[in-house]
Amino acid sequence: MTSGKILVQKFGGTSVVMKEKCAAKVLNAINKGYRPVVVVSAIGRCGDPYATDTLIKLAKDQHENVPQRDLDLIMSCGEIISDVVMAGCLRQAGLKPAALTGGQAGIITDNNYGNAEILKVKPDILLALLDEGYVPVVTGFIGATSKGGITTLGRGGSDITASALGEALGAERIEIYTDVDGVFTADPRIVPDAKILKTVNYLEVMRLARRGAGVIHPKSVEIAMRCNIPLVVKNVCSEDEGTTITYEVPPKEVVGITHLPAYTRISLTLPKERRWISDEMLNELAEENIAFDMINIFPFNLMFTIKEGDAGKVRDILGRYGINYGIAENCSRVSVVTGVRRENDNLLTRMVKTLADKSIEPLQTQDQGNVITCLVKKEDTEKTILALHTTFV
Repeated sequence: MTSGKILVQKFGGTSVVMKEKCAAKVLNAINKGYRPVVVVSAIGRCGDPYATDTLIKLAKDQHENVPQRDLDLIMSCGEIISDVVMAGCLRQAGLKPAALTGGQAGIITDNNYGNAEILKVKPDILLALLDEGYVPVVTGFIGATSKGGITTLGRGGSDITASALGEALGAERIEIYTDVDGVFTADPRIVPDAKILKTVNYLEVMRLARRGAGVIHPKSVEIAMRCNIPLVVKNVCSEDEGTTITYEVPPKEVVGITHLPAYTRISLTLPKERRWISDEMLNELAEENIAFDMINIFPFNLMFTIKEGDAGKVRDILGRYGINYGIAENCSRVSVVTGVRRENDNLLTRMVKTLADKSIEPLQTQDQGNVITCLVKKEDTEKTILALHTTFV
């Protein structure tokens, strides 16, 4: 039986391209006395031969209406290819890898194809392999129903796989390798002087991730938080320590600036005899899975934002009910994420003043306690992020 603490190492799609660097991280972990479990994403990004979006396009080129169950089958191919390639690289490095799909590794999900929830993880197979000196290499993003059907966990699901395995195995740490140096105070491609957060609290990172910081999936953070396993976000090409996410970090006044593109604002004008939209119409919107966001309610007006892809459905429904509306398309939500409990501060006032000083028109604002958000036109997005980062961070 092999001794040593368990370490989960997840390598993203851009990292797997540099498989030799990934292998070096695994070897380094073994040399430090760990027993690593490796999780891999599909190789590359959209346009690359085995990327998830490329595989989806391949299926839809034959017929646009592909059942989600079939899409899960073809989407799983990218991770399976990565799995076998990574196992081969580790074998070449002198290790003893064992390639497994998520289902083979014990990840059991519901049958909500395309966005499955993990019901349980059976760790027995992985623990047996570790005891026999193997390095398990597991497909991220993929699970299996209790009847063996292949499911996928939704966008960014490989992060979820890593945390779920870390929890089931009682891992000491979960490392998320990517092509950036850690979690930043803003997107470094937009804000050149954005800072790396060396340590950050679970809750703060969840807020960042849910509002557009794409470096880690919020569900992955949620799983790690409930079992109190440290998450570390690192660059596969660097020896830097990256960002460590734990409970043992005091909250910050302002954590960072995030953004979500592709939003549409709908402004309804309601007749005087009807100060609210009908239950029937709300039911139709719910049946289409249309989520309202940034809602502002006035006596005869209602403003809310929706994801850009839902705008056509909302227009059709409003038209059937004869409701007048205005629409602002191509918008972005830019948020200031805070860590401390806020009482009677002036952050929203400062946000509006910052935008006014830069001649940026906020179309809508929202204060949710630990997050303040403004809706701006697409062309003002980068200018807004830069201005708010200068003011708050």
